[in-house]
Amino acid sequence: MPASLNTTSYDVVFFAGDDYLSYKEYEKMMVEQLESQIVEQQFLEQCFAKMDVNRDGTITAKEIAKTMKISNAEADELVREGDTDGDGELTFEGTGTHLACNSLGIGN
Repeated sequence: MPASLNTTSYDVVFFAGDDYLSYKEYEKMMVEQLESQIVEQQFLEQCFAKMDVNRDGTITAKEIAKTMKISNAEADELVREGDTDGDGELTFEGTGTHLACNSLGIGN
């Protein structure tokens, strides 16, 4: 395998005994990548829905603390880390949902 392509994501599909990526190999790689992104998106949507207790489209530290059964201080820290606009709440589009879901394991 050429050194420039020495990454684990390519190792799955490279190579069919040669140094070329066939269209079939490329297609397989892209389908797997897209499927992975869809699964992650669904996971984040489910996670957000579980934490958005009052269904207003945002997640507060209070909702995180209640849903995750963690301290208010821990929940406040998660919101501070993920709050992209400084309003003290997390939105689905912001990075905070991803941070909260992955660091605390909701939705698994």
